[in-house]
Amino acid sequence: MTSEHPPVPDPSGDATRAHVDATPLVSVVMPTHDVRDWIAETLESVLAQDVPLEVVVVDDHSSDGTDLYVERLAERDPRVRLVRARARGGGSARNAGIEASRGRYLIFCDGDDLVPTGSYRALVESLEASGSDIAFGNFLKFSPTSTWKPTANWPDYQKEASRLRLDDHASLILGRACWNKAFRMSFWNTAAIRFPDVPRSNDIVPMTTAYLAADRVDVVTENVYLYRERPGNSSMTANAESAASMLSYLSQETECGRAVIARGVHALTWRYASLILERDGWVHLAKYLRRADRPPEDDDAVRAAWATLLDLVRDAGFRPAERHKSVVFDLFMDGRATAASAIARLMSGPAPTPAEQLDCVIGLLREPGMQRLVATEDWLRDRIRDAVATAVLDGAPTSAIAEALIEQQALVRSNPELPLRAVPEFHGSEPSAAELTARLEQSRATDAAIVAFRSGPAVEVDVIGSAPLEPVLVDAVTGAALRGVFTRRRATAAWTLATARMPRHRRFAIAAATADGDVVTVRLRAPHPPYGRVDPVLAFPTRSTLEIVRRDQALVRAARQATRAAIRLVRRRT
Repeated sequence: MTSEHPPVPDPSGDATRAHVDATPLVSVVMPTHDVRDWIAETLESVLAQDVPLEVVVVDDHSSDGTDLYVERLAERDPRVRLVRARARGGGSARNAGIEASRGRYLIFCDGDDLVPTGSYRALVESLEASGSDIAFGNFLKFSPTSTWKPTANWPDYQKEASRLRLDDHASLILGRACWNKAFRMSFWNTAAIRFPDVPRSNDIVPMTTAYLAADRVDVVTENVYLYRERPGNSSMTANAESAASMLSYLSQETECGRAVIARGVHALTWRYASLILERDGWVHLAKYLRRADRPPEDDDAVRAAWATLLDLVRDAGFRPAERHKSVVFDLFMDGRATAASAIARLMSGPAPTPAEQLDCVIGLLREPGMQRLVATEDWLRDRIRDAVATAVLDGAPTSAIAEALIEQQALVRSNPELPLRAVPEFHGSEPSAAELTARLEQSRATDAAIVAFRSGPAVEVDVIGSAPLEPVLVDAVTGAALRGVFTRRRATAAWTLATARMPRHRRFAIAAATADGDVVTVRLRAPHPPYGRVDPVLAFPTRSTLEIVRRDQALVRAARQATRAAIRLVRRRT
């Protein structure tokens, strides 16, 4: 296996010796376990840092030759030392690496990530100048298909700063990974910080402990770390949906919560509550609920652990900005795990297949009381319409979709606002399964699509398909079709909307009518145009289709806004 990997690099002798002769400025602790495919690239990026350093690699019982590669590199580069872990687990590995370290500053790096050139110098120079205990840096995450910046919306990561107090800059607590920071070694040892041996989230307690213990901290705006999201199940990140991982996370998070609450700083408690209900906690719960083969018997233990954590942040007064997160939490804690799972799969993470989305919708509607929730939550109605449209356009065999929809006919009949009414093929006289199957097959064969959408003083759409089509509007609540509202430009695929014929403030999906008068679902293939203040409609592109709402005219809106501003001014003066 080792022959498939790049050879061990030959370091520059003089520069390397100079870095090793004296006590290193920086000790880099790197726990490894079966990362042979990435370790060479990681070590190359670390050893290229322009500060005197040592790299203490603690191998946690690798079976793929990771330790052998590091051993060979250590023979040629004295900055690298290999420690073979006695106990198993990433926590023990990091602790062993810290004990073997000699540097003035402590930095962590995982064996499959990357460190941009100059990162360690930026962190260390900040600490040298300020005398702070910790320097925080920005970081990026990347996968084979994308790169993103988790710190983009964390206020305290947006500008260079030194000698900050955590109590005054609470958003620093949002990032609790250990690898985008430098710690003063004397501070770390005095605080007696150690990593626990737990299956999941072994860095959130030591990081929270460090933040609370630090007298002052710095922020470096450079991206000092590149975190690799590995595909498949080889990475710990990919295994976060299991009950064992969830319970491990919750045990660690509860310990963090108790420490933060004991601090007694409301701003910090509020920000920590956001971390639980909107960020880390939400991500863990959503991953757990999205797992298709989740054993139901695991839910009681997970729910009990969540109850303990949620009790800690209940009085913080935080509610997630995205309503679906609160609903999923409430449903799961109320014992409605099936409904919570369906919404989590529809609203978060990678989109399920079209057939799976329809299964989520049908499963949700079967749950007692969920029809009322759907009727009162606009975001859920919108997502259900989009899921059904996706299934109609791209889903499982049309017969399976038809049977699933037919099964809901009685429910649709008794619930006027149920989103299934807005499926054009399903609206009107109650079809049989065979009739609905034929309609769905016709829709797919027609392959209607919006290929251009232009808004401004006039609204135009270009609709194409395998047969002549006329765009129509379908009421997103009742499913009724509004015909004759588009006029075609001669010899083109462009149609102009007669906006004045649309009822105001009702949402309509753009569908299409065939020459026989049948209404079919239309796929959105057009980019969303930029919003304009004089636009007569608001456009809402979903994952599959396009919906629009007629607005009041611009002059009417301006007059209304001016009146409101005048009223506010009078009230302030009186």
